[in-house]
Amino acid sequence: MAKALKIFAFLSILLALVQIILCFFGPIAFEQKPSLAVFPLMVPTGDFDSQEILRAQVFFEEEFAKTGSFAIAGKMAIEEYIQKNKAESGGFADDLFEKGTLDYFESLKLAKALGFSRFSLGMLSRTADSKTEISIGIFKTADGTEIKRLKMTWPDLDSLLSGKDGEGNDFSVSDYFKMEFKTYTATDFIILALFLGQGFFGAWVIYRKKINSLVLEIIWTAAFLLFLFSLLYAQNANMDYVQRFIAARGQIHLAESTAAEQLLALARYAPLLLLYGFYYVLLRETGKWALPAVLFSALLY
Repeated sequence: MAKALKIFAFLSILLALVQIILCFFGPIAFEQKPSLAVFPLMVPTGDFDSQEILRAQVFFEEEFAKTGSFAIAGKMAIEEYIQKNKAESGGFADDLFEKGTLDYFESLKLAKALGFSRFSLGMLSRTADSKTEISIGIFKTADGTEIKRLKMTWPDLDSLLSGKDGEGNDFSVSDYFKMEFKTYTATDFIILALFLGQGFFGAWVIYRKKINSLVLEIIWTAAFLLFLFSLLYAQNANMDYVQRFIAARGQIHLAESTAAEQLLALARYAPLLLLYGFYYVLLRETGKWALPAVLFSALLY
């Protein structure tokens, strides 16, 4: 049994170190995407028809979503948000999203009122020689400063929407606007505390040469609950993924993203759950099966 304790302790410490490193590097690293309100493009009267404007709007919403840098709220999401929060929206009229009616100051005011940390606003127009020009930027809501802007000219709208630059070369709007943000949430700190606790518990087992079953159960239960919430988060296609497909006007396809999120949850919690679950069964001194029975029931539910 002493050998089993040593193996448990070293595995516990090793897994804790690996998971803590993965909290900051790699595919399951902590990340907090700032919310981005993609406001309607301003379009001079007569430059483009309604279908062309819609195609351009959808294109930029999708490109911003592809950056992976933001939690996107597109036109439809913002319209619904305004209807639910009329008091906070600043009393904007129902025709707020008609072309050319939402300028920089109105966008800034609305983004602040609705709680978005970033917003985008752009102008789609035709030049004197009938080329298509776009000037679109992302702004900080807190102070209204511009973070990044794209200003380019294309032969026509189709060239813009096809992912080419004005000279016909490949050009990715999403790559151009891709950004990295290093911010952490309360959930991130809880996860980090869990793995720190796992590591300290392994060291305690080495020092005391015994396992405190209560501490083992607490750590295992905490990991199980976080794992369960992560699965639910993925299964319900968290808002981040829903917003990626707002531009598709409700035609949401979430299977791949949900599966990826579930795999990440498994990568983060499965090693701890398997290790602690195995030793919970191996080292139990009495027939106390209440904890696994209750938690298994919760998982089935």
